[in-house]
Amino acid sequence: INYFNFKSLPRLLEKQHFEIQRLTAEAFPIDLFLLMGMDYAAEPKLGRQAQIHRRNLDQSLSETGNEPLRQKLCQQLADIGIARELLVIANLKS
Repeated sequence: INYFNFKSLPRLLEKQHFEIQRLTAEAFPIDLFLLMGMDYAAEPKLGRQAQIHRRNLDQSLSETGNEPLRQKLCQQLADIGIARELLVIANLKS
């Protein structure tokens, strides 16, 4: 599903009688590479490189025993609304 953000997706789910248990990001947002000078929007060939760096960061944190740090980083970014992949865990209200 596209075109949802950290406000609109929970709002939609709550209207459908779901109770949000957790709302977070699953991966480091590739968009931050734009702020680091890797303008893959202007130079599409940089997109693959940015994606590799993003994946390497996530994998490196996980593989070196820093999964809690990776999750916390993703949660902090989610808390300020920066993410590309949202993870929502919700229960249907009874």
